Amino acid sequence: MNINAGLNIASLLDLYPKNEEEKKKCKGLEAVPFFNFTRAYAPPGGESKDKYFARIFVGDKGVYTLLEYGVIKADLGDVEVYGKAGLLLKNLGNLRLLSADAELDQKPGNAATRPRINSAAQIDIVDNQKWQFTLGTTVGGLTPGGGSGSAVDYGGSLQLYKKQYLSGDKTPYKKGIDLSFSSR
Repeated sequence: MNINAGLNIASLLDLYPKNEEEKKKCKGLEAVPFFNFTRAYAPPGGESKDKYFARIFVGDKGVYTLLEYGVIKADLGDVEVYGKAGLLLKNLGNLRLLSADAELDQKPGNAATRPRINSAAQIDIVDNQKWQFTLGTTVGGLTPGGGSGSAVDYGGSLQLYKKQYLSGDKTPYKKGIDLSFSSR
């Protein structure tokens, strides 16, 4: 069983522009709280698990913060506790996205709290009336601890779209390619 409850306050109050190009320029305060509950029922001979996850995403003028917290509980107690905080910049000129965050994960019974650091970037090389060409990259790293070594993952993406407009519509219809890879 999985229940999601998310709320985009700016969208609910109809504060977003209707045109996609105008949405990119939108600089008003955004607050998006989110909650998730997941129940994994006990299989024969096993135990049931409940996962609680909450997030708040708040920002203005292209600068946003992200806070997350989660816990997994089983019949015999907590299985995992998780927290994350980050900074996100979006739609600032050609910079579509730049993010950096850190997360901590604690599993009771394991003395090590393992931090993880993540970053991502997306840049519009070209974004005009006819074309959109975007490059992106991600990198993340898990620090060593609890007898385990470190781990690094990375990825990249390339998007190339040709924009077309239906008569009277200012929102583009895009055709193109989206290539991405990741190494974990």
